[in-house]
Amino acid sequence: MHGSYAANMGMTDCDLLIALGTRFDDRVTGQLQSFARHARVIHVDIDPAEIGKNRTPDIPIVGDVKRVLQKLNKVMQELEAEFKPKKAEARRKWWTQIRDWKEERPYDRSRAEGEIKPQHLMDEIDRLSGGQAIVTSDVGQHQMWAAQLIRFNEPRFGLTPAV
Repeated sequence: MHGSYAANMGMTDCDLLIALGTRFDDRVTGQLQSFARHARVIHVDIDPAEIGKNRTPDIPIVGDVKRVLQKLNKVMQELEAEFKPKKAEARRKWWTQIRDWKEERPYDRSRAEGEIKPQHLMDEIDRLSGGQAIVTSDVGQHQMWAAQLIRFNEPRFGLTPAV
């Protein structure tokens, strides 16, 4: 709902979606029927009640995301030699498409005379902090602007409540 055009198009057109500890609520999916409709879905969550609640996964995994990712990374490293050469061209085309979408519709960085637009404020916070500020927000549109427009050079510098 609040992602960039490139991110939303990527979700719409992906062939595999790995969802880690996420709910497939309307803020994530928009219209559920059209959300990643061609994608196979791997849904990982520690809460079994969340898996399959709104979107039926092809591969449901109940578990701690950190442990699941450690195991998944190990399997992927073992398979990398077999699949990497076969998929390299497809991956290059996919990243080219993502970059094209980003250029086609970049984030709105509106500015106006006589008022401070939120996007301008976020750009100024980013400029003044150089990516070194610890930024907190409540939930809402300003949370999305902060996540989209402020650089975070260190992990955990963007603090926001879960919704």
